[in-house]
Amino acid sequence: NLLVFLPQKNIWLFNKEELEKRLEAKYSFEKIQIIKNLPNKLSVILTEKQYALIWHEDDKYYYADNSGEIISETSVLDIKDKNYPLIDNLSSKKIDGNKTQIAQEDIDFVNNLFIKLQDYKNEFKVLSYIYDNDVNTIKANIENGPKIFFNTQGNMDKQLEKALLIKRDQLKNDFFKKEYINVRIEDRVYYK
Repeated sequence: NLLVFLPQKNIWLFNKEELEKRLEAKYSFEKIQIIKNLPNKLSVILTEKQYALIWHEDDKYYYADNSGEIISETSVLDIKDKNYPLIDNLSSKKIDGNKTQIAQEDIDFVNNLFIKLQDYKNEFKVLSYIYDNDVNTIKANIENGPKIFFNTQGNMDKQLEKALLIKRDQLKNDFFKKEYINVRIEDRVYYK
């Protein structure tokens, strides 16, 4: 099937780099390995990229890898039962080529927060993570509740601890009536 891409018929003259560039331009692979097995065989080993998150931008949904590179477009119906964080891009930074414009540390923060929040599903369910123009900020969009503002440069555990403390001890049932809970500032919590 891949031999369709090969303009050369002579393995001795075959250009591995050219095939690799063509495959990278047309498809999204984690790794491409091309081996000439002389005298007359060619091995092409492809490793697919792994989904790490779902990127939502301008009414479209995409699967993306851990570096924010778009793997494929998908539909809202397709993502319902997937176990990946959903990032709503409300920023002015839009997809450029096949790459989201979110910083790597923000992707890492969302992925780590997503994992940590799995332990608190009974406390609150996160529908999505909002990436907007607020610097160093990710907002967790809570089902039937507030948005929780996290500082991506701060200590995630301390911020999560503050959010849980506010929910359990201070606001209790009023927690879900709030518009937002801001735990970004050290030793302080703001809510509205």
